[in-house]
Amino acid sequence: MYLYRYTHVCIFHDASHHASSQNGIGHGVVLTSNIYLSTAILHLARERAGCLDENEKVIPACDGEAYGFKPGNFISNMAVLASILSALSMPVVGAMIDFSERRKIMGVALSVSIIVIQLIQIGTVTTTLLATTLLHGINGCLLQKLTMVTYAYLPE
Repeated sequence: MYLYRYTHVCIFHDASHHASSQNGIGHGVVLTSNIYLSTAILHLARERAGCLDENEKVIPACDGEAYGFKPGNFISNMAVLASILSALSMPVVGAMIDFSERRKIMGVALSVSIIVIQLIQIGTVTTTLLATTLLHGINGCLLQKLTMVTYAYLPE
């Protein structure tokens, strides 16, 4: 009975509000996993560069590199990759969303792609660091495109 009084707060009378709420929950889950994964990638890059001692502590003045980059640059490089991919593909994807009837299909395809990449990234180890970093950048680009698809529904 006590819970029944407050359930009306969670019920949306408009399907678009409900969908927007669910989309926000999904974005939150993906962003949270990206924060965790970024920390893991940074740790693995330090390990690969030899910037960790035997107790897994960071060596302060380490000049090691992993795949030609300093370990601290991996996070910013992922953001740069996502931004460049987004800048190059957004005009085409935006036109497809605005001038076709395939918004929902694109939203579903982008969502499934993000989920698949998240599942692949579960197996991140030192040997898969470079591939995981590239997938993480691609995932950021896909998440921006999914946000664009979501915003395309707002005017309706």
